[in-house]
Amino acid sequence: MKICLINNLYKPYIRGGAERVVELTLQGLNNAGHDVFIISTTPNNNEEKKVINNNFNQYFIYSKYYNLSKIPLFFRVFWHIWDVFDFITAQKIKNILVKEKPDLIITHNLKGLSFLIPKYIKKLEIKYIHVLHDVQLFYPSGLMMYKEEYKTKKFFVKTYSKICSYLFNSVDKVISPSNWLMNEYIERGFFRNSKKEIIPNPISINNNINFKKDNKEKFRFLYVGLLESHKGVENMLKQFLKLRNSYNNIEIFIVGNGSQDKYLREKFKHEKIIFLGRKDKESVKKIMFNSDCLITPSRCYENSPTVIYEAVSANLFTIASNLGGSIELINEFGGKLFSYNIENDLFIKMKEFLDSREEFEYKKTDNFIENCSVGNYIKKLLN
Repeated sequence: MKICLINNLYKPYIRGGAERVVELTLQGLNNAGHDVFIISTTPNNNEEKKVINNNFNQYFIYSKYYNLSKIPLFFRVFWHIWDVFDFITAQKIKNILVKEKPDLIITHNLKGLSFLIPKYIKKLEIKYIHVLHDVQLFYPSGLMMYKEEYKTKKFFVKTYSKICSYLFNSVDKVISPSNWLMNEYIERGFFRNSKKEIIPNPISINNNINFKKDNKEKFRFLYVGLLESHKGVENMLKQFLKLRNSYNNIEIFIVGNGSQDKYLREKFKHEKIIFLGRKDKESVKKIMFNSDCLITPSRCYENSPTVIYEAVSANLFTIASNLGGSIELINEFGGKLFSYNIENDLFIKMKEFLDSREEFEYKKTDNFIENCSVGNYIKKLLN
């Protein structure tokens, strides 16, 4: 079967978990013998082209999405309006689809590509699956922050949400890795005519990896992700330094990069806070197996963080904020939730784990590997 994947970002322009899901989906479809091609964006106008790879073809379409954070907030509103109705980009994608003639189209994040794409696909009468990753269809930035939920009720945001609900009502099937995110969309009237299914994100798992911790006398916390304000890294490091007053054998590894990279490195210069920068998948696995506790301190409502799945596969205990789909993962696999409603609650949970970590266990279910494997994800996707 010929399958088209559409996502606003792909190699070499990858930022987070959504791109990783797309990458694993592409690999899984290829391994299953399907003919796959992908449409994504480029920040360079002169790079709009088709790239022929060994196992798949990739179409790059120019987008100003990469410069969105540099646009003043007032003018950003107009960018979002144009992005919804960007008929020029939608027509470019339609032309590619007409030429390639796929049997199935799977879209992911379409911000920066045009939200007219679902309507164009409907006219082409091609089977269509949309995969949810965040709240971008009812909240323009895609980041719904703690204590800023009221912003979803503002006139512009509600109008934006209703328009997107109309544009996406032609999707054949919608997939979300979390019940939380699916329910958020259903409550706002999205996907009334679409089939809906909850399928956990796929992860790459290697059961043969068996690393021994380099220093058992040290206790290592770990953060893996973007270094952005909405990720709550600054608050996490403040709580870590408080713990250092009572525990001399702890350290924390920070894996990732982002706009706060330089700021955090300068503010938290400490021998026990080690910034490792961005690492490849295998390096992250090694670091996880060599750590004691993962922390995901996000201040925004996340869908279903892939890093928690990977921590479970590495037998790594997790402390996460009780926002969005993270709650479902911690309830399913074990770990601790902390609340921003309670002062210093992250500090409390970190201290509890240090004091009695032998009592805390992950709950990796017997069928975890099977449920989260790429092969099983592809079977569910195409069933």
